[in-house]
Formats: sequence, C-alpha cells, structure tokens
Amino acid sequence: MGTPVVTIASTLLCAHGASASAIPGTSRVYANGAALLCVGDPVVVADCPGPQAQPRCTAIQLEGAARVRILGRAVALGFDATCEPNGLPAGVIAVSERVRVR
Repeated sequence: MGTPVVTIASTLLCAHGASASAIPGTSRVYANGAALLCVGDPVVVADCPGPQAQPRCTAIQLEGAARVRILGRAVALGFDATCEPNGLPAGVIAVSERVRVR
C-alpha cells in the first residue's frame, strides 16, 4: 500500500507534545497544494515543555524514502521521526494520504 509522505501542512509534534514548524528546501513538488518535505529540511520545535532533567526538543529529524527523491534529496516519510537532541520519538500526525511511497 505504501507509506504517506510529509508536507508542510502535516502536523508534527515533539515527544512532549509541542508543535513543530517545517521549512521546505524546495517547492517543486506538491500534494494537495502543500510542498513535500525532504530529509534535511529544517523542522523547528517551539517551546518544548519537556522536563528539566533531560534536554528539551529543539528540532525533529525526518526519515526518508530510499528511492524517491526531489532534486537528489530523499522525500520525507510519515514514520520514524526523532527529536533532537534527545533522540525521543516524534509524532507525525497528519500526512498526505493521497501520495504514498513504496
């Protein structure tokens, strides 16, 4: 069936529930009017409410497709996202259901 891709309209949450904003590196490919994200595009977490005992989330690192690329960069997929710098799993909630990658 395939894995859904991540766009700038996707909902991205850090491990502690703070929302994140993505900045696409390219705006050449769209799904439902929203630019697709690629691995390495900055995804910044604002105001992580994480506990003081561990580092708070500042960014989210997205995993990418092995064979689907935009200008040589892997397209970001809606699974296995991690928070930086603590390595906790991040949530990718709303993804493009119309575009899927195998």
